[in-house]
Amino acid sequence: MLIDGVNPCTYGLLYICQMVNLRTLTPVFRVLEDNRKLFSEVYVDTGGYGIVWNDDLDLSCDELFADGKIVKSPFDGLIAFTDATELWA
Repeated sequence: MLIDGVNPCTYGLLYICQMVNLRTLTPVFRVLEDNRKLFSEVYVDTGGYGIVWNDDLDLSCDELFADGKIVKSPFDGLIAFTDATELWA
């Protein structure tokens, strides 16, 4: 998925995603409604390409970005050291 010609998975944008929308599209996420402990165990997948609750429940960044909205962050405009090295090394 591209947004303005850029893959948002690698662009460093901050998104907010309403889980209620995903629940209605994919019934497997209904378990998160009744299990607050499981819901709170979410973490970002290695490499930042999605979020994971357990081995059976995860969302790729493409799914999150398709349903999410870009939000402002105090970190907008910052770049990673690795990106800076590629640009100016």
